[in-house]
Amino acid sequence: MKNAIKRSLSILLAITIIFSSAYVGLGEVDFKGIDFNGLFTVKAKAASESDLTFTLNDDGQSYSVSDCDTWASGEIVIPSSYNGLPVTSIGHVRFGLGAFYNCTGLTSVIIPDSVTNIENNTFEGCTKLSAITIPDSVTRIGNSAFYDCTNLTTITIPDSVTSIGDSAFYNTAYYTNGDNWEDNVLYIDSHLIKAKTSITGQYIIKDGTKFICKNAFRECEFLNTIIIPDSVVSIGYAAFCGCKNLEYISIPNSVSYIDGFAFFDCDLLRTIVLPKGLESITDGMLADCDNLSSVDIPNSVKNIGTDAFWNCYNLQSVDLPDQVHTIERWAFQNCQQITEIKIPETVTEISYAAFSGCSSLKKAEVPRSVKSIGMRAFEACGSLTDIYYNGTEAEWESISVEQFNNALYTATIHFVEAEAPTLKQINNQWVYASGDTIITDYTGLVEYNGEWFYVANGVLDWSYTGLVEYCGNYYHIANGVLDWGYTGLSYYNGNWWYVTNGVIDWSYTGLTCFYDTWYYVTNGFLDWNVTTLTYFYDVWYYVENGVLNWNYTGLAEFCGNYYHIANGVLDWGYTGLSYYNGNWWYVTNGVIDWSYTGLTYYYGTWYYVTNGFLDWSVTTLTYFCDVWYYVENGQINWNSNTLCYYGD
Repeated sequence: MKNAIKRSLSILLAITIIFSSAYVGLGEVDFKGIDFNGLFTVKAKAASESDLTFTLNDDGQSYSVSDCDTWASGEIVIPSSYNGLPVTSIGHVRFGLGAFYNCTGLTSVIIPDSVTNIENNTFEGCTKLSAITIPDSVTRIGNSAFYDCTNLTTITIPDSVTSIGDSAFYNTAYYTNGDNWEDNVLYIDSHLIKAKTSITGQYIIKDGTKFICKNAFRECEFLNTIIIPDSVVSIGYAAFCGCKNLEYISIPNSVSYIDGFAFFDCDLLRTIVLPKGLESITDGMLADCDNLSSVDIPNSVKNIGTDAFWNCYNLQSVDLPDQVHTIERWAFQNCQQITEIKIPETVTEISYAAFSGCSSLKKAEVPRSVKSIGMRAFEACGSLTDIYYNGTEAEWESISVEQFNNALYTATIHFVEAEAPTLKQINNQWVYASGDTIITDYTGLVEYNGEWFYVANGVLDWSYTGLVEYCGNYYHIANGVLDWGYTGLSYYNGNWWYVTNGVIDWSYTGLTCFYDTWYYVTNGFLDWNVTTLTYFYDVWYYVENGVLNWNYTGLAEFCGNYYHIANGVLDWGYTGLSYYNGNWWYVTNGVIDWSYTGLTYYYGTWYYVTNGFLDWSVTTLTYFCDVWYYVENGQINWNSNTLCYYGD
């Protein structure tokens, strides 16, 4: 795009000079012979890597494609690496324009499997682009990414893509082709992209769908029932926002994530069944659902997001699970029918205006874990008469209470000095209990005498070794005890993760040894898909499918070059032949030498190399160390006693 701007400026400068000449001492100028159409014509050129501009990402470890010459045409292949670092993103947005914005000559784009993110507006206006295959490395496609690609008829999206932005494929040939819409709903592979707002009554999402995308059913005001199959794993941002006649919805347990404002402004929604594994009620997820009267929040939920139940005027009761540790701003603002609330023991802060406008709230149970109550948290709670606090009066007085919380001072504070939950022995078993009551619905970490222990369903689990999530982080447990001294791999939820000093280290990429085997870790995750070279303690090693392969000897490709590996280690001292992909290649000091043509000795035989490649088809004479040798089918023929034609 920037090259296009330069050319446009050059054209304008040329025009300015031509017209200025008519008035600067040149007299009257005859413009009849000037072809102004030709002046503005810029010939498209075949696309190549040189047309691309790369920007170093904020992590300093990867690049984004940030620009492309507008006049590039045909097919362009995006490289997997640049300056020795991977290319992980396309469309580093500047001034609201994507990297390939209005590249109207491009017909095909090959995206490497190093890319994980396609940004907003990346390919907007690429009107000749006819097909696109998203590699299974990509997890996100941004807003309007392929907007106005009017010839784009074929789109392939893998299951790895978990987020597709608004209007990502709007006004593409695929989008505008009515044959691609099934009962007024558009699918691309396992992604439900969009439903027409004219859809009415009940709609059954087809089996095999995994992702309901951003704004998919937004403003479908005549939809009253939606059936979601148990293949769905994610519901996108504002997916059902403004479905004003939707009355009931049951979300299967297969769904692990529901994005913000998913059901915002569903006026008639009375009941919603949330999946058991859900960990967050995201921002605005059920906000402005005027008729929502009850909701059963799963025990797995740990966070109540900003505006989560804002303006749910008829919400009468809500039970916050014991796992909840965060209640964000305005979470229950203006829930005017709630009469009582119990804050879980894991909450340390009640955020700004969290319960403001809960005008019918009469009773609140506040645990001793709460250390601060934000501004306006209980503003306009005129009915609040009783607060039950399970700590001492001194502990209550020590809580930081910000202004506009008058209800806390007019209510009666009941100090219920219940024994704080802790680890203790009951019937020769270590349990997490308050008094003699075992807290059986708690699974997580518990601090006791300066150490942290893993409790499962209220019982200390001495047998458990692996990772445990706690307050947003993951810790390594060894036989039921958090091991701060541990550095290495740890198992969790079907995968292996890299731990430093007892905590997952998301920043680590490299090798680690576990039970005498060396594994390759990417950003804290053991990645079985990686085959690469990696640098570790001044040595380069060959990793295959996530494991250091000590048995491998041959060539390995890395960042556009090929290196000789001997027993899993890059051998900089090696000069000779090396095997790769069915052929033999000539290596100098550990690297393929494309410039070498001549003889080389390998295990008792002399072979002939052409431009670094052992060429079995060559029969010729070759000069080596002051002697001419006869080469037949790629190797010296010591038995030949015949004439050989050479040269002219």
